[in-house]
Amino acid sequence: YVVTTGQDKRLNIWNIATGKQTRSYKIDNDCGELIRVTLDPTGMFAVASSSDRYFRLIDFYSGKCLSKVHGHAEIVTGVKFSSDCKHLLSASTDGCIFVWRLAPELTRTMLDR
Repeated sequence: YVVTTGQDKRLNIWNIATGKQTRSYKIDNDCGELIRVTLDPTGMFAVASSSDRYFRLIDFYSGKCLSKVHGHAEIVTGVKFSSDCKHLLSASTDGCIFVWRLAPELTRTMLDR
């Protein structure tokens, strides 16, 4: 799968083999423009950064927003899961890079897949 996002505040999931959109999830109405989206190494969760200085952790299969996180002073321009599924990195136009520790239950869910 490929996941895209844009000004419509949606996560769009595309099948690589067919080139067709398979799902689309609307993120909450009060979020800013979505900037970046990435999947965790297991493909169970997505994280999307936005212009409102938050990033959101989303269940890839249901589209449910599991967490909305704020910490940067400016737009969050990048997000990435660590390869061991224990941390999430975020970068912002404020020049800061944050390393967030994920809940052990979330890490276990990803690693048990």
